[in-house]
Amino acid sequence: METPLKLPCSEDAEKGLLCSLLLGGDAVAVEIKVPKEAFYIPANRLLWETLCELLAEKKPLDFVIVKQRLIDSKNIEEIGIEYLSSLYSFVPTSANFRSYAEIVLDKWRIRKAMLDIRELIHYLEDRDAEWPQLKGKIESCLLKLVSDDDGDEVDTMEMTHLWMEDLSTRKERLAREGIGFGIQTLDEVLGQQQPGELVVIGAP
Repeated sequence: METPLKLPCSEDAEKGLLCSLLLGGDAVAVEIKVPKEAFYIPANRLLWETLCELLAEKKPLDFVIVKQRLIDSKNIEEIGIEYLSSLYSFVPTSANFRSYAEIVLDKWRIRKAMLDIRELIHYLEDRDAEWPQLKGKIESCLLKLVSDDDGDEVDTMEMTHLWMEDLSTRKERLAREGIGFGIQTLDEVLGQQQPGELVVIGAP
């Protein structure tokens, strides 16, 4: 019988981050990027998603408004009124929200790594698998593990399109604004130059 895989999480950090968002609102939300998937506890994940939706709608996160949204979405039973109320005072202030967010993200990254490695081991145990396929799977798994990007994977073609779009934007901005020499007093006198222009500077 296979031993169940125990996944790490920090319930206190998740609650601390939720409380920080409830207390700090946009001031907290704009400084951190934590996807709902980073929350291990289902109720916390659902509540985080609800709070982010309310903030996107420019609505305050006071108890009455959050509770009503959960009632309207038929999620109040999963969260619990007492649990929601307790979160507003779980931490005294939102001052440490960055630390809570980092703990939540770290636990999420570790869980993802554990699941990816478990999947890789199952794949390696396939006696019919051939080395070229195994090697590709191993490389893909390792690349995923060392990546710092917590968002969706971007394939090579999408990366190329993004790169070309960035170059195009830079070219348009350059044509519109021009470039300087990086010397403030000189740029103030000559202004911005367009690519390809010949500028002759004479001085004693």
